[in-house]
Amino acid sequence: MPNQYSKLVHKKGLEILKNLIDRERQFIAPQPMEFDMKLPQYQKILKSMGDHGTPNLVMAQALKDATMAHFITQKCDEEDLFMHVNGSYHSDYKEGILWYLNIYNPELTTMTISVVEQDSISELDPENLNKADFVICVPNSMKKTYISSF
Repeated sequence: MPNQYSKLVHKKGLEILKNLIDRERQFIAPQPMEFDMKLPQYQKILKSMGDHGTPNLVMAQALKDATMAHFITQKCDEEDLFMHVNGSYHSDYKEGILWYLNIYNPELTTMTISVVEQDSISELDPENLNKADFVICVPNSMKKTYISSF
């Protein structure tokens, strides 16, 4: 999804999408889209951003989630296995993309994987329980490497 649309929503809210022409709408989820500000992960965004967290920021995130879900359902066939890799924030607790996938195609079978860091990996910390169908737990002390793109 071109980021320009989520940036517009961040500045002006979902209502701004009504002004898009048909050619632009083809890059985003069908409008108007469902949106639930009360979803715990969206509430977490608001809290984690402090004074910078706004409903429009959450709406921009929801547009990204809805758009990914929309295009996944366009590419999924009942007999096919479709794998989508995303940041855990888009699918933890079956929210984000999964919430929209359930709206667009409730018959779709999905499974999620999330990676969490903990001091001890012998047992999942309570906040990591039920985060995904499969939770990969790594120690906080694990060396991390990052690749940046230019």
